Amino acid sequence: MNDTNHELPEVTLGWVTLGQQLAGYIATMSGDEDHLIIETPTISGEVTPYVQFCCIGDDGWRMEVSGNRVLAEQFQLSAAALEALMLLGWNLPEDDDKCPNLWVHGDDPATLARMACAALSGQFQVPFPEFLTVNGWGPAAQDIAAIGLIASREVPTDVVDLDDGPPIGPPTEWAQRSDSREELIELVRESLGYLFDEVPPQDEDGDFVITHDGTPIYVRVSHGMPMVEILTRLAHDVRSRRQAALEVSVLNSTHSMVKFLLQGRSVLLVLSIPAVPFAHHHLAALLPHFVTTRDEVIDDLVLRTQGRKG
Repeated sequence: MNDTNHELPEVTLGWVTLGQQLAGYIATMSGDEDHLIIETPTISGEVTPYVQFCCIGDDGWRMEVSGNRVLAEQFQLSAAALEALMLLGWNLPEDDDKCPNLWVHGDDPATLARMACAALSGQFQVPFPEFLTVNGWGPAAQDIAAIGLIASREVPTDVVDLDDGPPIGPPTEWAQRSDSREELIELVRESLGYLFDEVPPQDEDGDFVITHDGTPIYVRVSHGMPMVEILTRLAHDVRSRRQAALEVSVLNSTHSMVKFLLQGRSVLLVLSIPAVPFAHHHLAALLPHFVTTRDEVIDDLVLRTQGRKG
């Protein structure tokens, strides 16, 4: 890996790594039977974003990205997102009935892999490669583990039944749909229990409280939508709300995964994780990222806002 890659942010580095590993795999796909799908976990038959690859003889490979005709409503692309994909080299569906996906033909695996990662992370806003799974068949599939993603078949997506107890199996395999906020809270409880060897305490609002560097980090389930939020206060009693607002704006422009909020004279750090379905490996990947971001910005933020830490 070159020096430039070492300096990339964690989220970018993850996509660069996936692109390199995906390009290596595509290069091994040489027959009509070889097929590859990079996808997000699906629930109840709904179609979620995916990219798929197949061989087109000596001309290289055909790559398709899920089109609005097949996607569940909440995942469909806006006109601006479709235009952005076209500018990146994607072609609109040839026939919405027979082939509803955007597509491209290419003979360079590295270019195809970069386009796939750009579409998933950009237009479909998949924040980390850890949110993806992989499925494939044909002779090349014997080496599919080299891509570095969890196999789709290892991610169960059944509706959770709390009467049967917690999900069975390693936590990296969890991808469970919940039918209520209470069920989602139970899944978060089990997930945090695996991460910390014991379930963190809950406050009077029912939020799970993790103590880090002497300050609380809250993990909570939203009331209005299936969303898990990680929240902490970075600074309070800031001297100038105007200066604090400027600092928050700068931080939000340089940190795409998290959101900085000015609330009164306090600055908060928030990360929201969609939970349709809830996947343990999403929380396991993003909680450390949240803590790392907090540690990287907090001292400088407190100094610049002349506030108090935590």
